[in-house]
Amino acid sequence: MENLEQQQPNLTSHKNFWNWISAIALIISIAAFGFIYTQISSANADYICTYIVEENDPCGNGSWSSWAAVSSTGDSAQCTQRTEERRVYTGTRETRHILQYLTLRTGCDAAYSQGSHGDSGGSSGFHGGSIVSETAACQIEEVRVTEDSPSCVPVSEGGSGGSGSNTTTTSTNTDIQLNTQTTNISGVDQLNQFRVSKIAALISVDKELVNKNTAVTVSWQTVEMTSCTVTGSNGDSWNGRSGEQLSSPLEFATTFTLDCTAFNNTQVQESVEVRILPSFNEI
Repeated sequence: MENLEQQQPNLTSHKNFWNWISAIALIISIAAFGFIYTQISSANADYICTYIVEENDPCGNGSWSSWAAVSSTGDSAQCTQRTEERRVYTGTRETRHILQYLTLRTGCDAAYSQGSHGDSGGSSGFHGGSIVSETAACQIEEVRVTEDSPSCVPVSEGGSGGSGSNTTTTSTNTDIQLNTQTTNISGVDQLNQFRVSKIAALISVDKELVNKNTAVTVSWQTVEMTSCTVTGSNGDSWNGRSGEQLSSPLEFATTFTLDCTAFNNTQVQESVEVRILPSFNEI
């Protein structure tokens, strides 16, 4: 009996010891599970997705001032007259658009660059975005210089003085103020709709009416295109989403056609025609 009574406290202390061990193990397991869950839930980074639509919009939506005299020198009778005038066009032009959205633990859509944002928590996917539109107030300054013709003969030399003149005009484009407007959006589809609205292609030539065997400069610009080809009915051909090329000498009326594929596989086509001045044979 004495041995049994002496062993009873030992059994109780052993039981308490294992209870403590079990409790500590349970706490460690819960902590480990929480740590592993947190690591798994934030294993993929959160991204700021950015796409920039560059614009090459000409200065427009404005008006010209009247020509104003800047200076007038010389004497018409002596064939030395020179007049300088100036006028200014004031308008606006689009410069670029920045499309941006935040996505948690999922990658950005195609064409958007990914910038790490850290672990923000919350459900994965789209978490807000914006369209930042940049426009510039712009001015075009034109300076017109009118001078007596080199063929002018002064009155003092028996001529008639300033009976003819040559005029040259130079222009300078300047952005005078940059304006920014931000539009918040609630889905990536709104960004794609905006991109669709910006799809554009333009082709032009420096002269649309030329003499036979004259070359022209062909220029083209596009927005939101993935590939473009310019072909001339004379056999000329160039590739690129934008560019400027000198054509072959034109013998006949020629049409230059710009064919492009947009980011959403939409096909866009624009063209411009160059005509040939008629020639006359002397009899």
